[in-house]
Amino acid sequence: MGALFLLKIINKKLIMKNLEKGNYGELGDYGVKYFVLNDAGSGPYTILEHKQGNYLKMKQFEAYPLEPWKPNSINTVTTFVIPEAVTEITKLKAGELDMGEWTLPARALREFQTNENFTVSEESPDGIWYCAMNTMRPPLDDPFVRKAVAHAWNTEVIASTILIGGKRARGPLPERMRRCSDIVYYPYDLEKAKDLLKKSKYSAEDLKKLELELAGGISERYNNIMLLFNSDLKKLGLNPKIISTTWTDMCQRQQKPETAFHFAIITHVSQVAHPSEYLNFYTKDGWGIPYPPGGMYYQNPKVTEAITLGNSSLDIEEQNKYYCQAQKLIAEDSPAIFSHTDMRLFPFWRYVKGYKFPVGAEFFHLRFNRFTMDTEDPMFKKNHGW
Repeated sequence: MGALFLLKIINKKLIMKNLEKGNYGELGDYGVKYFVLNDAGSGPYTILEHKQGNYLKMKQFEAYPLEPWKPNSINTVTTFVIPEAVTEITKLKAGELDMGEWTLPARALREFQTNENFTVSEESPDGIWYCAMNTMRPPLDDPFVRKAVAHAWNTEVIASTILIGGKRARGPLPERMRRCSDIVYYPYDLEKAKDLLKKSKYSAEDLKKLELELAGGISERYNNIMLLFNSDLKKLGLNPKIISTTWTDMCQRQQKPETAFHFAIITHVSQVAHPSEYLNFYTKDGWGIPYPPGGMYYQNPKVTEAITLGNSSLDIEEQNKYYCQAQKLIAEDSPAIFSHTDMRLFPFWRYVKGYKFPVGAEFFHLRFNRFTMDTEDPMFKKNHGW
């Protein structure tokens, strides 16, 4: 039931007319290529113009039957691809954009909070920040090394200085899904990290020779986290190297254990508020998925068994029991560094009305058909040339 809102209704006849060759037999590519530049859905907007990698412009579908349009409803929406945070900040402040996004640097988001012309929505979705480790690439194939580097992750500085807050994570699930306590965690402690490295199968000389690849350059936030982590790994006598990459290239590399990064950061917010969405990556079914945790390549038969039993049970208490078993075992094996629960600030001009963050999927909270514009606001008139 929790996943029903993800159901997409599309025009079957239109898609069947536009199938390309693909891996799905008579269904070809399921219309994926067609969907890149066209729509075939049942939503409140239709595509007006699409320049791939630049912008998408949509117009109001006036006959939309599921919700009535309001006075001053948004009749056109343009979403832009803006890779540089400084460009987005400049355009937002200048009124060239009505809304920004939560991925902006923390200092910029805090500045918008003090600007009377803006509303900044503060949200705490069901999400978790963590750093996936490739457990097949030496020296991360050794659990003592993984636990040691987990102790070199400075959650307090990352959450409160580089980002905009969040509670310390305990294991692989967000707080509201955890349903159990006494899960081991690894506080920032470089001396303890050094002691754990001495217990590993690798000598200090071996560890100095083995280069550790950190996926960096994806965004200012991710890069600053990796710079901090890189510095602390060097203090342990390790040999880290930040590799500047893009999100697309990183996801491509995660598909094979020999190319997946040693460390890749991810903030994962659930589309379905259920543990299985997160725990799948800690079984063989999650190996090679082109997404950062797909590059962990972790497996523990006891974890797999617990997750399988939890997924197959219809009894909530029994599910929780098995999922708790899995969480504790995963945390003890440390295939990822579990940092903190997610917190987000979402900035927009004060004349944008109707924004409300729901419980649910990460990318389903911008229901533009529910928004209106206060056209009498002086800032609206200034920004829109009225």
